[in-house]
Amino acid sequence: GFNKAHAVCYGLIAYQTAYLKANYPIEYMTSLLCSNQGNTEKVVLGIKECSEMGIDVLPPSINESFDKFTVINEKAIRFGLLAIKGLGDGPISEIVDARKAGPFVSLSDLAKRLPAKTLNKKSIQALAYSGALDEFGDRRQIAENYSEIARFAKSIKDLESNGQESLFGGLDSDDSHVNDLLLVDVPKATPMENLK
Repeated sequence: GFNKAHAVCYGLIAYQTAYLKANYPIEYMTSLLCSNQGNTEKVVLGIKECSEMGIDVLPPSINESFDKFTVINEKAIRFGLLAIKGLGDGPISEIVDARKAGPFVSLSDLAKRLPAKTLNKKSIQALAYSGALDEFGDRRQIAENYSEIARFAKSIKDLESNGQESLFGGLDSDDSHVNDLLLVDVPKATPMENLK
């Protein structure tokens, strides 16, 4: 009882996608994850299928992820920032644009280079809890210090807009951490919390 025109179209699409999956597995799975990045359940299924195919889906990274899932090499895909719940197009484009000048070397560097409006509670916590900021410290500590990070970013932007520099701003030394961001100590996240 299935319309022949539909059956032929579905058959053709099934053949084409099976061919792509068999001959271009990394590109196919990356494309599949990109098309489903708004649906967490489908992303989880896609990651599981990648694992079964021997393809690693690397966690999100503030220094390597783009808005969509990206092919890293023949055996690895980098998680896309748009697939992180609570992170919108605006902050992601700001992150990618700021990164063109080079990778972020620390949390304070991130706060200095991103617009203050991008570093709000929602985006900082989304990035921290997803693991995108793991190279800068513990997830819980970063997430719970969102107000300190936002305050630091705002103070840097205020100084820049007033045309002021710090006392040591004129020095060329990158070793000067006078204006470094100080986070309040909190208990480290447990492995189970990180998995969640």
